Amino acid sequence: MTTTLDAPASPRTSYSKLNSWLICPRQFAFRYIEQAREEITPLSLIFGTAMHEALEAFMQSLAKPDPMSEAEVHGVFEARFKEEVLLAETLDTPIEWGSSDRESTIEQGGAMLSVFLAEVDRTLNVHGTEVGFEFALPAQGRILGFIDLILDDGEGRYRVVDFKTAARSYGPDKIEHDLQPTIYLEAAKRLLPDAVSIEFEYWVLTKAKKPKFEIVPVHRTQRDWEEATQTIDAVELGIAACAFYRRRGWQCNGCQYRQQCSA
Repeated sequence: MTTTLDAPASPRTSYSKLNSWLICPRQFAFRYIEQAREEITPLSLIFGTAMHEALEAFMQSLAKPDPMSEAEVHGVFEARFKEEVLLAETLDTPIEWGSSDRESTIEQGGAMLSVFLAEVDRTLNVHGTEVGFEFALPAQGRILGFIDLILDDGEGRYRVVDFKTAARSYGPDKIEHDLQPTIYLEAAKRLLPDAVSIEFEYWVLTKAKKPKFEIVPVHRTQRDWEEATQTIDAVELGIAACAFYRRRGWQCNGCQYRQQCSA
């Protein structure tokens, strides 16, 4: 359920939309303006979707006397992954498997989940999973999204957690400059107005041969939020001006609109 934190207004944006425009405005236009047909399905996309579902299911189960077993968590991942593969095949948007295949990817996901389950603190108090939010921005418009996990550490202290699967550990640039923690911390302040403190953490599962589970704290200030709103305003101006130029680079690898972009 999404919590609307003040009266409805428009336009509406999200971290995903903002990040899409910042990565490549032309890709943004294909996806959100033209609603163009996707040509491929990135393996990382469906893998991440299945991992998120398994992680959230397990964290929800911590509130029960009998949390999910390792086999059950693996089962959630495998079932969702197979659903996503079937959907891609049905929509004729082929998966870019690279050097992987269905079975090796399921095996990799299982290994990553096993590391997570062996290391995660099972005494954590889960305030909520997939917590929706929507609130008005300072200048105009609204921003909405979903927080993967909110933990209640007691005495008014909370942690906002975002699950990530990644090829490698997060570096300083990702931690320092990403808009997501800034936006989600601001949302959490509005969702939890009586909180004494709210912190943000990435929970990163790496896809290395020997998977790792890393908790990466991210700190933000009021100045960071002010700068984020300036970035959001600039993005909205670019969208309003139809500034949908191509931004060639690493983002072209795995882009779902490559052929249309080059046509």
